Amino acid sequence: MLTRFSSVTKCGGLFPIPALSTCVVPPGPPENHIAPEVGDIEEALEFYGRLFKFELRGKSDFMAFIDLGDQFTALQKGRKQPADDGRHFGLVVEDKVARKALKAAGVTLLDGPFLDFRDPWGNRVEIVGYDTS
Repeated sequence: MLTRFSSVTKCGGLFPIPALSTCVVPPGPPENHIAPEVGDIEEALEFYGRLFKFELRGKSDFMAFIDLGDQFTALQKGRKQPADDGRHFGLVVEDKVARKALKAAGVTLLDGPFLDFRDPWGNRVEIVGYDTS
């Protein structure tokens, strides 16, 4: 289970508490979305649709907004850079289900300790499975 913590630390900045010479650093806000660049919006919707269940929030010729769990992803047309190496985004998915979907879709897993793959445009995706037991 993940827990967010507020921390109190000596600093000269945020939310000063004058009597204590400290400040309260609030927990960071949850992320709102990610925006991986893809080559083609329709192809990206088809690719990610083979791997994950999502709701299409809206789309244009250059963007598609999909709801994945409690966050959304903005697929953006225009990928021009080489494939990602270390840079990635992580999605929380049950590991066994993800492995099955990736195998069925013919996706090649990357070497390493995590369940990582690249989409057809070179975006590196890491599947993160939280232990729910």
